Parts: sequence; C-alpha cells; structure tokens
Amino acid sequence: MIEVANARRLYGKKAAVDGASLTVQSGRLTCLLGPSGCGKSTLLRLIAGLEPLDGGEIHADGQLLSGPHRHLAPEERQIGFVFQDYALFPHLTVEQNVAFGLTHLARDQRKARALAELERVRLADRAGAWPSALSGGEQQRVALARALARNPRAILLDEPFSGLDGRLKAEVRDAALEALRDAGAAALIVTHDAEEALMMADDLALMREGRILQTGAPRDCYLRPVSMDAARLLGEANELSVTRVEGGRVHTAFGDLEGAGSVVMARPEGLVLGGEGARAKVTAARFAGGFVQLTLYADQETALARVPVAGAPQVGDEVHVRLNPAFCAVF
Repeated sequence: MIEVANARRLYGKKAAVDGASLTVQSGRLTCLLGPSGCGKSTLLRLIAGLEPLDGGEIHADGQLLSGPHRHLAPEERQIGFVFQDYALFPHLTVEQNVAFGLTHLARDQRKARALAELERVRLADRAGAWPSALSGGEQQRVALARALARNPRAILLDEPFSGLDGRLKAEVRDAALEALRDAGAAALIVTHDAEEALMMADDLALMREGRILQTGAPRDCYLRPVSMDAARLLGEANELSVTRVEGGRVHTAFGDLEGAGSVVMARPEGLVLGGEGARAKVTAARFAGGFVQLTLYADQETALARVPVAGAPQVGDEVHVRLNPAFCAVF
C-alpha cells in the first residue's frame, strides 16, 4: 500500500503539488484524473523518488520513503514506473530491455524472467526485436513488462495510453490492465481522459491545481461529486441556480429536488423529458451517435440534456423537464 500524506512540491513560489493526500491499495487499480498541468505527473515522480518532497510524507507498506530529512533513492523503493514516452533503450532488444533491471539474477534467470513477463503482455514472440520495429502499442506493453519484471510492490503509469488511437487503444489497455491485475501490485495510473478513468479504475482520485478534490469508487465520484469542480472533471455537469428552498426541497428552473443548498449539479442524463415537469424550450439539438444532446432554456437559464435518438425533440420545441435525483447533487 502506498500512502501519500499532505505532499507538497514547489517550483520557485508555485506549488505544483499542494497538500495532496492519496492511498493506493495493493491489488487495486487507482486512476489519478485531472487536467493537464494540475500536478498529476509531478505526484507520480514524488512517489517514485524522482523528485524530493517540499512537505508531507510518502509511505509504502509502513516504510517512510519521503519526508522530513528522508528521501529514499528510486532504485530502493521497489516501485516500477512506466513513462509516457515508454523510455525504451533503442540499442537493446525487447528481451534485453525487460531484463535490464535484473542484474541481481543469474543470466539464465534474467532471460527466463524477461520471457515470462513478455508472455504476460503477449509479446514473447517479439523478444528479439528492436524497439524501433515495434508499434506504439507494443512499445507500451514492453515498458509495462520491464516495470513488472522486478516484482514491484507498486507500479506507476503516466498517461500510458495517450499516444494510441481507437480500437488499438482499447486492445492495448485491456491487455495492460489484465497484466497489472495478474501482478497484484498497487497500481496508480495517471490520465486526463474521464471516460478512460471511469472504465479502468477500482478507485478514483480527482486532482485539480495540485490538490486531490475527491477519492472513491468511480460510480460514487460520478454520481456524488463533492463540488462542481470535482463533477466537471468527470464530464458534462449543469450548474443550476436554486431559486428557492421550501419544505426540504430546492427549486430550479428545470425541476426540484430534496435537499438544501444554493446550487444543483445535474448531469445531462439527469434532465428527463416528459411528465408534469417544468417547461423549457429546445434551443439546440446535436446528434451524438447513441444519443441527442439538447440545449434547454428555461427562466433565463440553459442546461444540457441527453435523450434517446428516437423521438428526440427538435429545435424550437417546447418540452416538460424534471430532474432525476440519481444524477444530481445539491451543494
């Protein structure tokens, strides 16, 4: 288990990581999600020991890795790191790349371990190839095999699938996740892709401006965000003004909910058409494959709604709308 407590990293006067706390459990995949420049990669480098802390502590299985007057060297942490550009050695074969950090083993043991890890990521047949002969997806899996070869207690991956597209991305991601789960190490994956994070993670951590805003199960983070900032990291989120609070319910231009507060967060799928709800006008309708995204206008407010393609209203139509509490939160 990796425990980060109030980690802080300064570049001049700017805090790239500002009091971040995070726990990564053994045998689970944790995704660290946030926009570019929010400090995700810096936090990974702090955990790996590639940069020192300016405040806070980092522990692994109870052992202090970084803290006041303590900075354990990267090679002593038993933590694997897969860089965004994979960082394979171009002058070494695939097998030699994977075996590179296994100098403590005899030559035949290094070879056997490297081939076993390549088999785990389904690349044993490419053991003798040079990195330049591999596709981006194959290079990613070689980098993962190299990180896993030393049996790390944790493995860190920095945007590991960002350079891949479409179906290849899905195939490589599935193979990598299978290998990570099979290895059983604590895995922390950095991404800026909300859909990818929701699909991959056992546990999710949302980061913004150097701080961890929320941690928890992906479903809970999506449906029960702690703030509008946290909600927006996971996709479209309408911010609806509360017009009044009455009888334990908040009222908005698009419907009412139980609760008390000044703002309602409503996912687009949380605006449901039909019934006896509030009246709204459709000002835009965009076909998006599996659904139509509507822009609704009511009482000088706009909101996005996602509705099935069949029977979707047209621009200019007036509709009734209500809020589904399963996709809403009151702040």
